Amino acid sequence: MKEIKILIIDDEPIITYSLQRYLSDKGYDVTAVTEGNKALSLLDTEDFDILLTDLKMQPVSGLEIISNLKKKNFKGRIIIMTAFCREHADEIENLKVDAILEKPFELQYLLDKIKELSK
Repeated sequence: MKEIKILIIDDEPIITYSLQRYLSDKGYDVTAVTEGNKALSLLDTEDFDILLTDLKMQPVSGLEIISNLKKKNFKGRIIIMTAFCREHADEIENLKVDAILEKPFELQYLLDKIKELSK
């Protein structure tokens, strides 16, 4: 079975660290960054199967990252994690992402969603 590569983007280091450890322990190849600019650089040079991103980040937001990827025909799956789901409902819907996780969420729910999207 092919190893699934996941990129996690969140400006809160405790979240990226926790998710990276959890998913790595489950057998995934995980890269985590806390800045949108770093994520965009990585996405230009590496292929990822799943992108897991927060929405509200500065100076580059999750919405900007996703919009950029859509223009480049990103082949992976996109999961948004946010505490501001209702605030950005229209923007999120227009991006046509694969899943939306409203913070806080259960780690098992995230794992189930990743397994589902990896099939």
